[in-house]
Amino acid sequence: LSLGVADGVYMWRWKGVDAGLYSRALLREAAKTFLSSSRIGGSKSDASAVSSSDRASPSEDLMSTSDPSYMLERAFQAVTEKNLKGSTTCVLLTLDPRLGVLNAANIGDSGYLVARLHSGASLLSSLNGNDCVKPERYIAYRSPPQEHDFGRPFQLGHHKATDKPSDAMLSTFFLEDDDVIVVGTDGLWDNVSEKEILAVIENRIKSNSASSSSSSSLSLDSNQTFMNNKKEVDACAKEIIQKAFEHANDRTRTTPYSLAATEHFDMVYSGGKKDDITVLVCKIKNRYQR
Repeated sequence: LSLGVADGVYMWRWKGVDAGLYSRALLREAAKTFLSSSRIGGSKSDASAVSSSDRASPSEDLMSTSDPSYMLERAFQAVTEKNLKGSTTCVLLTLDPRLGVLNAANIGDSGYLVARLHSGASLLSSLNGNDCVKPERYIAYRSPPQEHDFGRPFQLGHHKATDKPSDAMLSTFFLEDDDVIVVGTDGLWDNVSEKEILAVIENRIKSNSASSSSSSSLSLDSNQTFMNNKKEVDACAKEIIQKAFEHANDRTRTTPYSLAATEHFDMVYSGGKKDDITVLVCKIKNRYQR
């Protein structure tokens, strides 16, 4: 499985360039690389036909399925060869179902987080005689934004000052059953805090760890569970987007952007930041867990 979002730079519109053209093309090329390698690797479920000229070598195929930085490099090369104009931030994730590992390549201020859901709290340690209890739900990881300066994120583009795919920030994270992944553009991260995102996840998504089926085969019950999970994830994504939109248009609200702007400019700043908002939500389920 691969996930990704890209956020085209709006200001190119002032020069007569479609601000979304470059970002859409970059994601299409990244998807083509991922799907072609999966097809060559033996998958028969891909609907997209892949020509022999699009196929990479076997070693490159294996690399692309687990290395989003390679996908980003190939996509950037393809878009550059097409002489498309514009620039974009981008984050690509691949999930390895065999190892339960998430790999990511992030260029700019789009990003992702992993929320960890537990069916019960666990005792970690004892501090000063008081038990330290791990919360049932918490943010296990959040990718940091990648900026040259405040408001100047890394970008891939056609211009001479473009950053390179090799500049991407790489991360690897081991996933657990019931983990929730939220991927988004800066329109999300500038306007909704991690605490607020976690609150939506807590409200919309339930942990099924305690009631996981011991069967490794699909059944009617597991199919129903899948549909329930899908509804939860869809509702979660919609609520997160709604919050981001509302906060972006609230001039008095304290937001992650207002806090960062206050610190950077050494002046009090309040309100959200109007920007493109794209959100993907994915819930991890281990079908074979006993």
